[in-house]
Amino acid sequence: MTKATTTKANTNVLAGMACPECGWTEQFHIEVSAMATVTDGGFDEMSDASYEGDAWAACDAEDCDWEGTVAQLYGTVTTPRVGCVSGPS
Repeated sequence: MTKATTTKANTNVLAGMACPECGWTEQFHIEVSAMATVTDGGFDEMSDASYEGDAWAACDAEDCDWEGTVAQLYGTVTTPRVGCVSGPS
């Protein structure tokens, strides 16, 4: 079941972002970097998660299953880097 598409104007981290497929603005899955304490037993602690505004970061819109890059959320026409998930044509 698809959520209702929203045109909410974001004013913080997601300002200016919208799914190019359906216009969704509520939330996105965006590739971020983080520092973690890793031992042989696994992850002990994760901190310093940040989003640096990487236009090439992979992302998707949960509402319609679109996949692409952050630049595409801003409506910026870019050529995806090698190995990057690209959105629908």
